Amino acid sequence: MMKKLFFHFISNFILDKHKRHAFRAWRCNDARLRNNKIFLIKDGQKIPTLPPPGLECICHGRNAEICIEYPCVINNLFCQIEGDNAKVFLGKNTWINNLRITILFGQNQFIHIGEGTSIDGATVDIYEDSGLEIGKNCMLSNHIRIMTGDGHAVEDLSGGNIINGGKHIVALGNHVWMGRGSFLTKNASIAAGSIVAAGAVVTKAFNEENCIVGGNPAKVIKRAIRWHREPPNSFQEKEK
Repeated sequence: MMKKLFFHFISNFILDKHKRHAFRAWRCNDARLRNNKIFLIKDGQKIPTLPPPGLECICHGRNAEICIEYPCVINNLFCQIEGDNAKVFLGKNTWINNLRITILFGQNQFIHIGEGTSIDGATVDIYEDSGLEIGKNCMLSNHIRIMTGDGHAVEDLSGGNIINGGKHIVALGNHVWMGRGSFLTKNASIAAGSIVAAGAVVTKAFNEENCIVGGNPAKVIKRAIRWHREPPNSFQEKEK
């Protein structure tokens, strides 16, 4: 079985110029020497692999691990990893389109994308010793921005202390919909079943489930809702 998977991958690799480009980007940074690895997870087993089609990796850190749980769809996923011990995980049945992940200025950073989640255009910056947790069956629209830190220090001149440091985890619960152009900053979190309205800027934790949050800064604008991937008119047709 392993041999069959290997030859299937190599045959596609030879014919796919995008995969060859990703392979060069991965190797030119001495991935093996730095112990950076990509795994395909199938039936619970981790199979070492080269970057699959649609994934480009540039990794200057050490001991990075990218795990992709089969099956999933990847179209234009770019990962730039500068810190050591970074972890990127894509759950099965995820659908990734135009996602850019940058991991900078820290150690042991992570991004976890849960099973069945779809992303249709997002930029994720993992700063400092922080991470991003996205639950199962989430839906991220396009022009999404998520930042787990500020990226630059802010000093309190009265005492000389840095006031914006620390570890910041951004989290989306299961079945969260992020609307077009929404923005999550460090320490932001959205509870399960909720919606982030288009253009919203979320700067804190929202722990109440099944809400719509919107505005800048975001606040709860409606409670007790449940969203569906199907369009509204499909439900009108069911009622007839």
